[in-house]
Amino acid sequence: MSDAPVSALQDAANRVRDTAKWLLTTAGAVGAALLVGVQLTSLGKLDSGAKLIATGAVFVGLLGLAYAIQGISRLLLPRFFTLTTLVGAASNPARHFLDANPELLRGFGTITDLKSARETDVAGWKKAYDAWTIDAVNPEKVTALKVAEARAAVTGQVAESVSEWASLVYLRHQYRHAVKYRVVPGITAAAIAALIFVFIAAPKTDDATKGTAPARSLAGLTLNFAQLPSVDLSGADLRDTKLRSANLEKANLSKAQMGRADLTGANLRGADLAEANIEGVVWDQTTCPDGTISDQAKNTCAAHLGKPPSTP
Repeated sequence: MSDAPVSALQDAANRVRDTAKWLLTTAGAVGAALLVGVQLTSLGKLDSGAKLIATGAVFVGLLGLAYAIQGISRLLLPRFFTLTTLVGAASNPARHFLDANPELLRGFGTITDLKSARETDVAGWKKAYDAWTIDAVNPEKVTALKVAEARAAVTGQVAESVSEWASLVYLRHQYRHAVKYRVVPGITAAAIAALIFVFIAAPKTDDATKGTAPARSLAGLTLNFAQLPSVDLSGADLRDTKLRSANLEKANLSKAQMGRADLTGANLRGADLAEANIEGVVWDQTTCPDGTISDQAKNTCAAHLGKPPSTP
């Protein structure tokens, strides 16, 4: 463990940060998906009480995501530890790790011992350097400087390794803490808020329409000569549909969207077109619901949508 190269520690820290970046991207994607999924346009259709609850849910969801993202973002900022910092951080998880693994100190016993040795070696090097600058050609002073440099290099390497270990351990601790206390709660809050919004803002089915079939779309289809007597197309989308010579006798076309439909030669005798949209319909030799031929009524059935007279 203590022989692990510094590059390996740096690589481990980078992998943790890469995972944090992935979590950050995931949290952002979840936020985008929630914003798209909640359909904010539904707010305008709610009463004041429901609107307040739905708006609050959206706010809580965004706040939860922001809470998660803020916690993850802190992992991307490098944290460096000096020996002085570690000596004064008795409750720091990095300090606990180093105390539990004294072999990482390479014989210096404790962080305090390493700090004292490092300070002594640096002071010794400074003293030897100052003496050498006064008399650079003196062999004894040159030798003393080299010895001081060697001692300072040893404690410097150990101090650097300890700092790398402390940074990695602290980063891993922060990552676990962020996932447990930031990411999971934040995303959970956002998901719950989204469910509340959907429950409040989802379109409600009116009692009057329960059990009825959903409107069908036949828009733009070609149904020329189709035999559709008594068919139920109430509420259907028949815009731009070609129904030339189609048989729609007694068909239920109430509330149908028939804009620009081609009813040339079609038979609508007895059909129900109550509340149907017939704007732009092509009437040509069309048998109207009341039996009138459209060509005899100024090429339209608009005024002839009633039931045909009953036969005695």
